[in-house]
Amino acid sequence: MSCVKVTISVPEALFQKAEALAKEQGTSRSELFARAMEEHIKREKARKMLEQANEAWADGLTDEERSVMDGMRRLHRKAAEGEW
Repeated sequence: MSCVKVTISVPEALFQKAEALAKEQGTSRSELFARAMEEHIKREKARKMLEQANEAWADGLTDEERSVMDGMRRLHRKAAEGEW
């Protein structure tokens, strides 16, 4: 994997916490910051997907979707009968 050097400014307290965590984990600051950025990007992608899903369902279910949901509920009830 190729790497790119970047220069960033972070608050001193955050730097100290990152330095301590990297040392505790036996990793470099670069690896720590790269993993943190990757995690942030994943969370942002998930947040955007959830936002899009919520927007898509904001107007409620169509009649067809409601029918499918009702059918799924019936199947789930039938499958769960006798399990309790």
